Amino acid sequence: MLTLGLACAGSAAAFELEVDAGGGESIDPYIERFEDSFEALRCEPEPLSMPDPPEPEVTDAAQSLLPVETERMEFGRLEEGVERKHRERMAELPRPLCLIGRDEGSLRWLAQHREDLRAAGAVCVLVEAKDRADLEHVRDLADGIWVQVGPGDGFAEHFGVDRYPVILTPEGPKQ
Repeated sequence: MLTLGLACAGSAAAFELEVDAGGGESIDPYIERFEDSFEALRCEPEPLSMPDPPEPEVTDAAQSLLPVETERMEFGRLEEGVERKHRERMAELPRPLCLIGRDEGSLRWLAQHREDLRAAGAVCVLVEAKDRADLEHVRDLADGIWVQVGPGDGFAEHFGVDRYPVILTPEGPKQ
């Protein structure tokens, strides 16, 4: 007795076909009867997309982080090369992570890359901000991209970057 069980992920229906192949008969007539069922069971997995997080309000907790300063990062061009351990850490990010400052260069970069960041589902961390007005200004400029405030020193150490603005992706850091 040959038993063939097929199921499609996401489908409540399962298909089971039993054929006695011991008598030397071809199973083609049996298979032909169920070709439409086989075709229906072939399925492509639906792409998974992460929902966009809601834009956080400037809460008391966020307000208490201000002013935020980052000692291990500064505005400027990234140097070439990232250590393997840092690339491996970036590869584990569930979505692109953007690190920006409040300086004019970061704001120009954000305006220039806003559509690409939005399309990639990036979230941004403002690593330099004097006050609530800085955070609100960057959020307005981000126009729907999730932006939160936080010191960049931990990101600098964990991902091996010392310059912003930068977007960290599974392929590595990009400016």
